[in-house]
Amino acid sequence: MFGQVQDKIDQSLPLLPIESKVELIEVVVHQLHYYMELFGTVLGKHPKS
Repeated sequence: MFGQVQDKIDQSLPLLPIESKVELIEVVVHQLHYYMELFGTVLGKHPKS
């Protein structure tokens, strides 16, 4: 999965230096982690019936 994300970033942002790509990946991963925690909290409050 991470490799696919890297490929998409490489295709979308070929002109950016590698440092910018790394920063972008870190931001995306941080946001994904935040949303996973958020959804986990919501699902935890409302268990499946």
